[in-house]
Amino acid sequence: KEIAITTEFEVKESKTVRKLVLGEVVEVLERRTGDGDTGLSRVRCRAVKDAKEGWATLTGNQGTPFMEKAAKLYYLCEEASQLQSAFESSSADTCSVGAGEVLEVLEGPREEEPLETLRVKGKTAKDGITGWVTFKDLQGNESLKKEKVLICQRSIAFTTTFDIAEGKALRKLDVGEALEVLEGPQEDAVRGLTRVRARAKSDGKEGWVTLKGNQGTSYADETDKHYVCVAAVPLEKKFHSGSEAWRTLEVG
Repeated sequence: KEIAITTEFEVKESKTVRKLVLGEVVEVLERRTGDGDTGLSRVRCRAVKDAKEGWATLTGNQGTPFMEKAAKLYYLCEEASQLQSAFESSSADTCSVGAGEVLEVLEGPREEEPLETLRVKGKTAKDGITGWVTFKDLQGNESLKKEKVLICQRSIAFTTTFDIAEGKALRKLDVGEALEVLEGPQEDAVRGLTRVRARAKSDGKEGWVTLKGNQGTSYADETDKHYVCVAAVPLEKKFHSGSEAWRTLEVG
């Protein structure tokens, strides 16, 4: 029958730890029989399910049984598996268990809350591929880190030197291109320009670009919506982790 585990031997002086449900197994640590009017047979026990300890009634004062003897729990391993250091399935492995080995149950079985893998959908700056990436795995390891970059708002020349008149054009930067700032911003007082030295995320080329023109026109703005890869991770076609990959994102 269902019965409460309590904090003390005397029921009236106790607080309920929790209810033992029908069929639940406990390990007996101590047994006592009440004196006088109570006549209860009580045991101090540990619940195998969650290791909660307390006092529970074995038989009532009218002889009603609440618990009965049961065989010690063991499990037979049907296929190779791993013993882990903690309850969480993401905890470290301690050793391997082979098929046919017998395990003595010390605690459990317990249900684990569903583990969450954080996934994000994005587009690569290098080749424009859109896909899904695991942002944080079950062990809490992050594969992406937020990075502030510049995004081109207008097509603008990418030049070799700070002085726009002396430099040569490397190429045109397209609208939407991402740039990593390497130096600056610096003011060109003669021409009224704000310039930075940057690296293009698409091809790795480095050069100088105008952030703001002499009429206040903005050519590139800072954004924090971009992430840099800090650990190699698959860029996958679907939300589901483990789906077919477009390619692997490399560090950086």
